[in-house]
Amino acid sequence: MKKQEYAPIKNWIKSMGFELVNSHSLKNMLINYYHLGNFGVYEEVLKQEGTSPEADLIFVSWNPWGEVFEVNTVNDLSRAYAETLTISPQLSQ
Repeated sequence: MKKQEYAPIKNWIKSMGFELVNSHSLKNMLINYYHLGNFGVYEEVLKQEGTSPEADLIFVSWNPWGEVFEVNTVNDLSRAYAETLTISPQLSQ
């Protein structure tokens, strides 16, 4: 994912008030976990020599029902968050 694609997602996560709850590094990957209530997103950065870190960054979201999906746009993420709150408004707490 290129910077112009992931920057709006990172900005949305920050503006919504998601908290960074955990970050860890594996051999070839850095993972940052963010959550807002019971809705979460993780940022996965693959660390491979000879490649741009931007090209190897993805966002994945999950909800309390175990649904996991890759996020490619702010619209994907905001729609998923809104749907989660529609089903269970108490999850925003």
